[in-house]
Amino acid sequence: MTERRSERHAVIISVAAYAEDSGLFSYNSIAESADRLCELFAEKSGGYWGSESIVPVRNPKTPHEVMDAVARGMEVARGGGQLLVYYIGHGEQFTSPHSDVHLALSTSRDRVPWSFLALDHIKAEMRRYHDCSRVLVLDCCYCAAAGALGRPSVPATVSDAGPVEQQTIQRRLGWEEPGTCVLTAVSPTSYSQLTGACRSDGLTEFSGLLIDVLEEGIPGAASQLTVREVCQAMRAQADPGKLKPDIFSHGPKTPVIFPNRWAPVGLQRESARDAWSQEQRLSAADIPEVMAAWIHRQGSLADIPAERVKDFVTRQLAGAPAERVTEIVHCAHLYEDGDQEWLHGSLSSPLLGRDAYDSGQVLAALDSQNCPECRALAQKISQIIIDRGGPETLLKLMLGRERGSASSWPPGEELAG
Repeated sequence: MTERRSERHAVIISVAAYAEDSGLFSYNSIAESADRLCELFAEKSGGYWGSESIVPVRNPKTPHEVMDAVARGMEVARGGGQLLVYYIGHGEQFTSPHSDVHLALSTSRDRVPWSFLALDHIKAEMRRYHDCSRVLVLDCCYCAAAGALGRPSVPATVSDAGPVEQQTIQRRLGWEEPGTCVLTAVSPTSYSQLTGACRSDGLTEFSGLLIDVLEEGIPGAASQLTVREVCQAMRAQADPGKLKPDIFSHGPKTPVIFPNRWAPVGLQRESARDAWSQEQRLSAADIPEVMAAWIHRQGSLADIPAERVKDFVTRQLAGAPAERVTEIVHCAHLYEDGDQEWLHGSLSSPLLGRDAYDSGQVLAALDSQNCPECRALAQKISQIIIDRGGPETLLKLMLGRERGSASSWPPGEELAG
């Protein structure tokens, strides 16, 4: 099994040059923006992004070059780290304003779909592990159609469903995932972008503005800037005729992306260093130690801020394997001997953010425990999913993948055949 490294990793993809007969325009502003971003992250992040963690992918010729870099980033970030994937180049939609977004490679040709890389491939790879925060930034045409990063595809077990049912399943079970967000250069009200939009300093409009915000910082914000705070600052400064920055995320909280350079330098460095050290301690600790710090504020991790411990537990529940989730839930029940309703509310929220197949695995594992509280939580989650309208047949199939024909769904009800 691949070791979980729990590190920060940034993949900055730039496609600035195309073949002369490709029908696509080359822009120096794209290459310049990517270089400036790499420099900014390596030299001015106060240690939040290490220089060795920044991987530039310049003018990739094949999808493999992009996907290999993203896949390596996921392996590095899994287990509590962070992955940032940033694309600057040409985006395209080939059929309608609501069709899939495709990203250009240096070998792409105008209006030839198979020569592009489908954005869905990158999103699928970034969903491979759920126990780390993930940020996708798109500086390209049609990026507003990207949608949320945590939105899964329909499982293969219901591939025979009709188009209307497929859309219903996606809408009902495709919740945005906690700890993920997508930052785009334009909003859903405008699916296009001024191609090659370039500032006088040689940067693209969007990436140039983002660099400005990160370099200058945000007055009044905390010492660490979240993606949402950066997006809001960009909106306040953007020329609406050129840019409409937008964000797709689950809830008001989004991952931290950069230290606030408006804050004193010492505070920036201390905050980034402390946060990273605390994440490493949480990742290395046993589950009982984490539960003691989260529920009772006791033990060797009690000095870590409660909100950081809670965020760590939430990420684990949102994406760790079913066996680890079951261990967390069972241990939490042992430590919380009072308000079980509060505990079940805290546990169920991130579990409901998992994709459909993972939900079936987790619920099966919880229901198989010889623990009334774990089974009760499985019952509660299954009822919430059913109340939200997920087709019962789909849920049975998901559970059947893990437990076979002897499974029951919801817990306590035998499957018919």
